[in-house]
Amino acid sequence: DYPFQAGARPRYECWAPDPPYFYEPCFDWLDAWVTAAHAAGLWVVLAARGVLAAGGDDAHPQANVVRNEATRAQFFAMWRHVAARYAAFDGIAAYEILSEIRDKSASHAMVRTLYEGGCAAVAAVDAPTPCMVGSAPYYKLWSFSEESLLQDGNRNVIYTFDYFDPTTFARSPVDPDKRLIGRYDSNGSFLYPCRDLYQGWATVMCPR
Repeated sequence: DYPFQAGARPRYECWAPDPPYFYEPCFDWLDAWVTAAHAAGLWVVLAARGVLAAGGDDAHPQANVVRNEATRAQFFAMWRHVAARYAAFDGIAAYEILSEIRDKSASHAMVRTLYEGGCAAVAAVDAPTPCMVGSAPYYKLWSFSEESLLQDGNRNVIYTFDYFDPTTFARSPVDPDKRLIGRYDSNGSFLYPCRDLYQGWATVMCPR
């Protein structure tokens, strides 16, 4: 039932319905990429991504790991299993517990519960490697606050965020799927005033 072939990238997911809730053949693909990246001098962030698990608009309540305790426990078991394998690999920069939580009404406390549990799961088997977390929804910078900080004493954490404002700075006006490079026009002039680049943060980021 899994859309996976040996040596190929899984098209959808590496979830499995039984403990440890990870489809083992996915390791073949992941091992190869992690090893190749390290050989090229790169560091790797192993990230969990899932529209339904992250509470996307079409997510069934049982799939949402932010809200469903049973599914969240399975998610933690998966992360412990994955981190146990990669603890012996060189070049693992961090474990990104769940990229871009999409649940727009999730409280800071709910998000912390997920991230604290996920970070504890990976730390139990690979304590030196940081976990990576962000604010909800969608890692928005302006949703990050002191309430986003994990409160369980874990300091081996990398906090991340997405930054896609203004849209024309991050995306091509002709083809939204293509990203622009740089902030300057062909004459070397700055395209965006500070207040536009840091919408909502101008008083902090644009003191002049």
